[in-house]
Amino acid sequence: ERQDWIKIVAALEDDARDEVEETRASANRSRASGRKRKYDPPEERIYRDPADGSIKKFGPCETEWYRMYVESPNIECMKFRKKFRRRFRCSYLSFQKHLKDVSKSDLFKTWAEGACNAVGNPSSPIELLVLGALRYIGRGPCLERLCGSPDIQ
Repeated sequence: ERQDWIKIVAALEDDARDEVEETRASANRSRASGRKRKYDPPEERIYRDPADGSIKKFGPCETEWYRMYVESPNIECMKFRKKFRRRFRCSYLSFQKHLKDVSKSDLFKTWAEGACNAVGNPSSPIELLVLGALRYIGRGPCLERLCGSPDIQ
């Protein structure tokens, strides 16, 4: 009876070794075929600067939201104000008030100007965080689509 158990354990060990070898071979095949592994870092998004033609990294400050609502908002234009209210369900002045409150709070120090995330990359501007939150609260799109729009990291 003892020898039967030894044979069973030996057979199980052989099966386990075979499974490990098959897994390794499969991993090598997937690497060779060019398929992306789950733990590969995402590719950097780049763009060509229209001013000088150089290629630059596409970050949160190069997004349409950042340019339209943070860098150069046209708050005198009625069309801009209507579009902002339709997109975010609040006025631009209300957005500025919320931004001021959030900027003062210690809860959002991760997004303060000059702060870095856990990996050491600069954080996204807090303005984009507030805009994303207002868009989600006001319109209710799924988060995946929201994160894709303004390139919030």
